[in-house]
Amino acid sequence: MKKRWSMLLFVWAALLLPVEAWPALAAAGLAEEGVTIRASLDKTIAAADRQTADNLRARYADLLASRKREVEWEAKIKALHAANEAEAAAVRKQIALIGAEKKNQLTDAAKQTRERHRKLLDSYTAVNRQIELARTIGAKEWASVLRTQAALMKPAVQLAKDEIRAKDKALQAAKDSAAKTAKLVRETLAGVDTRKTGIKTRTAGAAAQKKQYAAEWKSFTAAAKKTDVRAAADSLASLVATSRQLVETRETIYDLELGVQSVVRKAKSQLP
Repeated sequence: MKKRWSMLLFVWAALLLPVEAWPALAAAGLAEEGVTIRASLDKTIAAADRQTADNLRARYADLLASRKREVEWEAKIKALHAANEAEAAAVRKQIALIGAEKKNQLTDAAKQTRERHRKLLDSYTAVNRQIELARTIGAKEWASVLRTQAALMKPAVQLAKDEIRAKDKALQAAKDSAAKTAKLVRETLAGVDTRKTGIKTRTAGAAAQKKQYAAEWKSFTAAAKKTDVRAAADSLASLVATSRQLVETRETIYDLELGVQSVVRKAKSQLP
């Protein structure tokens, strides 16, 4: 509470200075509003009774403090959102590279093994075809010689096939492992969608609140220009309420962006 009143006093003190001396407010994009209403508000305050005048000052200081917080939250949201998008994009890029080096190595190994045994396997296939041909034409002696040759080749052929099968199995295991990890990371990253839906909904709500604020600001400035104390006080109360709602909405959006950050970082931690 003490901190809040300190902020209100600071903002009201800033209103008493020239516009050029409002660096904090100008940085928050609030100086223009101060220039537009200051003279009219001063006249309205002068026309009010003491209690109402004090309330107008306090509410306007509260409004500027709230507006400043909203702009600050908006800047924090923008920075965090940009960081989240960049980090999520990097994670998605890494998903495509999961196990790539190992898969490439195993693919090359399987290919080299096949090439190394190709001549033996082709020869074994050719001998078996010749055996079938010899049987077809009734060349029994030729078929017998070929069967003997095939029998001598069979152990080496079996070893070659076993080695090729082992290389293929290792490659498939690497592919399955990479796919499983990629699926896990993608499923984790999908948790971002729920939070983004919430952000989209609340961003639309903030836009509606901004429109409401603009309409209430118009009513407030009109009342102040007419030195309508009661209308100005009512409009100012509505402005303060709407501005506070905007701050709450921005805080919620920021919390959702923190949720996005948490999900993205969890997904990142699951990368090999």
